[in-house]
Amino acid sequence: MLDTTMDLDNAVFAKTEIGQREIKTRELRLPPLVRRLLILIDGQRCGKELAPMLMGQSLDQLMAELIDKECVSLVARTDVISVSRTEIASDNAPVAPEAAAALASLAALPPPDSRSEKNLDMARNFMTNTLNAEFGLNMRLSLIEAIANCTTSADLRKIYPTWHSTMNSSKGGAKELPKLVEKLFHVL
Repeated sequence: MLDTTMDLDNAVFAKTEIGQREIKTRELRLPPLVRRLLILIDGQRCGKELAPMLMGQSLDQLMAELIDKECVSLVARTDVISVSRTEIASDNAPVAPEAAAALASLAALPPPDSRSEKNLDMARNFMTNTLNAEFGLNMRLSLIEAIANCTTSADLRKIYPTWHSTMNSSKGGAKELPKLVEKLFHVL
């Protein structure tokens, strides 16, 4: 079900395994405009970039069908990622409920300024490599760029909830996530 509070203009979605299979098989028999939107979704373009390609149809209605049929999953929000590229998301930015638990788990870590530059590099590489391993090389480009642009452990910890949510969005990532988090926390 589509979250009615979600800002689709700034949301970036990617095809799930179901969505990728639908492109090949057409077994869900999606209406033409819904299928067109599914084809256009690439894990990089946000809703306001996709909307002009929908021939005046409502992005909300078409996206709701794709979400309900689990053909797509939320990858990132461009409003958070664009802030991340320059100053990393502000401390008072609203946090999604699923991200709140991920943020809370960071409280047990040592202070970010106690981490070395080597730890920061290792954490950035770990987060990027796990995304690439789970979703394919550079399929979550906006998130990978945000991770790469982090200059401190504190910055990287602000990206962590998005990484956590993204990894949790795939079956394989969700299964391995506890082990991955444990490894990441050694350097984050």
